[in-house]
Amino acid sequence: MAIEPNDPKVFASNELDSSDISDSLDEMKIRFEYKHLHYPYLYDGETQSVTRAYGPQATPHVFVFDKDRKLRYEGRMDNSYRKEMVNSQDARNAIDALLANREVPVKHTGVFGCSTKWKEKTASQRGRLCERSRRSQ
Repeated sequence: MAIEPNDPKVFASNELDSSDISDSLDEMKIRFEYKHLHYPYLYDGETQSVTRAYGPQATPHVFVFDKDRKLRYEGRMDNSYRKEMVNSQDARNAIDALLANREVPVKHTGVFGCSTKWKEKTASQRGRLCERSRRSQ
């Protein structure tokens, strides 16, 4: 399953190059349909209670659990966000190992992507934007 952790009110102008829509539930439904995704998709942007329990550093940040709900892999999906550059499907390798009743070969990898949009960043982001606006006037 996928969990959308981001508070859509937290704006990060430096990340606009990686998406054409924001992180609101309605806009993520559009993305989900457009990408033809076929798995449960949960939204945690309002409370971030599940997000805080796992503590993702970026989106995406993958957590793979075994049948006993023990964390077996944590990290990135692949080694590159560009499909043509992928040569290590880290999350897929972990899932395949568990399905074959084997030990996960790599249990942790670093993550990359957009930063997690924590609710408490809202005020600081607005403050920075206002400060930049005042300086440019």
